[in-house]
Amino acid sequence: MIALQALLSGMAAGLILSLIPGPVFFGLIQTSIERGYRTAAAFALGIALCDAAYFLLAYAGLSQVADDAFIYKFMGLVGGCVLALMGIQLLLKKAKPVDMHSMVKKRGLLRSLSKGFIFNAINPAVVFYWATVASAVTAQFENQAMHVFLFGIGAIGVVFSADLTKAWGAGKIKHLITVRFMRWLNFVTGIVILAAACKLLYDALLG
Repeated sequence: MIALQALLSGMAAGLILSLIPGPVFFGLIQTSIERGYRTAAAFALGIALCDAAYFLLAYAGLSQVADDAFIYKFMGLVGGCVLALMGIQLLLKKAKPVDMHSMVKKRGLLRSLSKGFIFNAINPAVVFYWATVASAVTAQFENQAMHVFLFGIGAIGVVFSADLTKAWGAGKIKHLITVRFMRWLNFVTGIVILAAACKLLYDALLG
């Protein structure tokens, strides 16, 4: 019963996390529309692998590092600068018609996986989220590794499944997408990413 409780608790936490919109969400939707479902799925897998890595590191003691103000500021500066560059690139990007017959290359999938991983990894909020969750879950289940890992599997599994569903849904409407819509999507995504970058830089420098 405790194992089932750990799994269900993780799934509930993953569902809540998957409903929070952010720059990763917009990046996933844009990837699905522009590059297709397989590429977006690779992007989502990169996000999930990053979440899994942070969760495991948190369980191994990252929560102690997460309390370090210098680490927070350093990650905020690096993440903010990288996100700012991504946002500016999207704002300057020229919208093109969606290619319905584009071929997905293996290198493209690996690149998208890496992009999803990095996109998620540079946000210090992700580190502290998993550090907090891992600490709470470890205490709740009295440091029973199997129950903690079941929680992590449930949470990350639901987030990954939700991301795949979002990518699938975006891919289903891509034939309705116009150049004007892509121009709007690039603009909105760029603004969201820039806003996230400014928040990270503000917290790191003045927070």
